[in-house]
Parts: sequence; C-alpha cells; structure tokens
Amino acid sequence: MSQDELRLTCEDFEKDNSPEILLERFTDGELAYAMYASSSKKDGHYDTTSSPTDLDNDGDFDEEDKALFLNLANTFAKTCPRV
Repeated sequence: MSQDELRLTCEDFEKDNSPEILLERFTDGELAYAMYASSSKKDGHYDTTSSPTDLDNDGDFDEEDKALFLNLANTFAKTCPRV
C-alpha cells in the first residue's frame, strides 16, 4: 500500500519580505514533486505558482491544477506568521 504525504511550509526563500508557500509531495518517503506559490503584490494573496504540476492527476497541467494549488496555498497562508 502506497503512502502519500503533503508538506506545506511558509518561508521567505526569495528574501523579498513576503513568504512563499512551498508544497512538497512525498510518496513512500520519496519526494515526488515540489512547487511553491508567491504573492506578486506581496500582500498575502498568493496568485503565482513556480512550476506546473498535475495535481488532479488528469494527465495535464491546466487552470484547474493552478486553482487547486493556489486555494491550498492561500488557506495555509492564513496560519503562517507574517514577516
């Protein structure tokens, strides 16, 4: 049986005083993919993704995948301390 884990992290790794939201997915302990969201206006609303990933497993990267990730990132950001 396969085990999947999502890891979300708030970190300002672009060093622009606006934290990014990093999503890492692990399958059976191995990193399957990673991507991050950033706030283009640095206002806490995440609207930009780093790299395309097929989050809904339908065989393509499209607006549905981007919306899934940005919704997750914006929800998680509400739990992060502000820089």
